[in-house]
Amino acid sequence: MSESAEQTIEVANETEGDASPDAAPSKSSAGFVVSRILAEIEALVHEGGEWCSAEKATTLASIVIGLRPKTVVELGVWCGGSAVPMALTLQRIRAGRLVAVDAWSALSSVSGQEDKDARWWGDMGEAGHERALETFLGRLAKHGIGQDRCWVVRERTDDAVVPEVIDLLHHDANHGPQVVEDIARWAPAIRVGGVLVIDDLDWPGGHVVRARDLAIDLGFVELYALGTGCVMQRVR
Repeated sequence: MSESAEQTIEVANETEGDASPDAAPSKSSAGFVVSRILAEIEALVHEGGEWCSAEKATTLASIVIGLRPKTVVELGVWCGGSAVPMALTLQRIRAGRLVAVDAWSALSSVSGQEDKDARWWGDMGEAGHERALETFLGRLAKHGIGQDRCWVVRERTDDAVVPEVIDLLHHDANHGPQVVEDIARWAPAIRVGGVLVIDDLDWPGGHVVRARDLAIDLGFVELYALGTGCVMQRVR
């Protein structure tokens, strides 16, 4: 298990009382489940290409196991590099549902991006975005993940309905100015004790860093780094 995954289990166990008491497993059984699920995820993480590392995928799975969330939200799904590991974990522990939000639209992807990234997303075009969606849906079908565990919402992040309460939010959507708007709109729904994962703090333009700073103002603390992003927890 990665160091970040171990940290996640420790933090989640400390806040386990916030989850449903009759659904929460013992620490020993959670450890057993973690080892099995991490092995399964490590075997499939390559399906998502280079979008999500094994460390990130297994850490997200560990967060899911530790929190036993009712509602997980991912903003920015693409081919499901991180969504599939979280949804599969929910399925294995028989708890909660992932709401996977992505417009799969070249226009949405390009908006607010710096030159190089704007060109990359623009070159993908609408056909490339459709292929990404088809790949994601195919992966869900391959692993037997139904709508009870993963609800796919094809909308812009500023148009999709925000759940009343979110236990875990992973942001990997547009890293332009939109990311600040996303955190302002979605992070307040995260319960105290819930977790926010923000990706790509080093993204050009500094908007992701500003989104992280906004999260701190909203009552989150940064727990640890995860790749180029960070894991945060709401404390107030």
